[in-house]
Amino acid sequence: MTITDTVLVKQPHGLHLRAAVKLILLSRKYKSRITLKNGRTLADAQSILGIMNLGAAHGTELEVVSEGDDAGEALAEVREFFNHPQSWS
Repeated sequence: MTITDTVLVKQPHGLHLRAAVKLILLSRKYKSRITLKNGRTLADAQSILGIMNLGAAHGTELEVVSEGDDAGEALAEVREFFNHPQSWS
C-alpha cells in the first residue's frame, strides 16, 4: 500500500538537525518506507543527510510518501510529528 500526504513545517527554525534525528527514530519504528519530497528533492526519512538536504525552512510544504504494510500508521505518526513542532526541541 502507498499513501501520500502533504505536511507543513511549522517550527520557526524549520526542520533542523534535532528534529531530523527525531523523525529518523520515528520512521525506524515502521516497516514502511517513508520518503519526504520538497520540490524535486527527495529524502528517505531514515537519512540525516537526505532530510537536511531538503532545506525545509518554516512554512515549507513537504510531500510525504509512505509505502508498505503499515503505511497508514506510519503516515499518521509523521503527520502528528509535523503538527506538533513543540516536541522537536
